[in-house]
Amino acid sequence: MTRTLIEVRGLTKSYGKQLVFQDLNLAIQEHSLTTIYGPSGVGKTTLLKIMGGTSDLSGRKCFI
Repeated sequence: MTRTLIEVRGLTKSYGKQLVFQDLNLAIQEHSLTTIYGPSGVGKTTLLKIMGGTSDLSGRKCFI
């Protein structure tokens, strides 16, 4: 049975009036390969900074 290593629940992040993401849910399982990709400016680096604890979150919870 795999366990969840990183879990994000209901995450919302904005910069002023610019919404980056809203109500984001993500679970990364043990022994899995997960990629985060997309065009420039969609919040990939912001998500990684929140998960790493170097950026504040506007929404609910991030568990590591």
